[in-house]
Amino acid sequence: MKTKIVSKTYLRDVENYEIKIYFEDEFYISVKKLIKCREKFIIADNLCVMDDGYYILEILPKNEEYAMRLFLDRDKKPLEYYFDICRNIRIDEKYNIPMYDDLYLDVTYLFGKINVLDEDELLEAYKNNEFTEAELNHIYEVKDRLIDEINNNKNKCMNMDYSKYINNI
Repeated sequence: MKTKIVSKTYLRDVENYEIKIYFEDEFYISVKKLIKCREKFIIADNLCVMDDGYYILEILPKNEEYAMRLFLDRDKKPLEYYFDICRNIRIDEKYNIPMYDDLYLDVTYLFGKINVLDEDELLEAYKNNEFTEAELNHIYEVKDRLIDEINNNKNKCMNMDYSKYINNI
């Protein structure tokens, strides 16, 4: 299990960025504007999701067991939704920055298609006794619930009006 901090996660090829963090009643929200990337980050179908001038919106719902990242291009057009199934969404007391414990299993939504990623990492962690069988089953339940929400257009993070956050950086 890895602890992820929103000010550092997925930024290893980013040399410079701006970040704003919002502490809302139900969510922690961060917006990163990528100023300078060493190289573009390209995923399926040759889609670039990280480059100079792109954005990453990250939403951590306080009462859920996932964190959502939305990658946006220079024109703030959504590219990919990426969900980390996680636990223990909280604030780092020293730096006052949102963080969570990543439970390996990820769900993406891209071009109307849902993908489940890193199940091999989850099963390896289970094999190494990082999780009980009950915890493993719960992780799969969270994944199934998340996929159901996406399929039925009911995920509160995906349906959020994020313009006030993304337009304020």
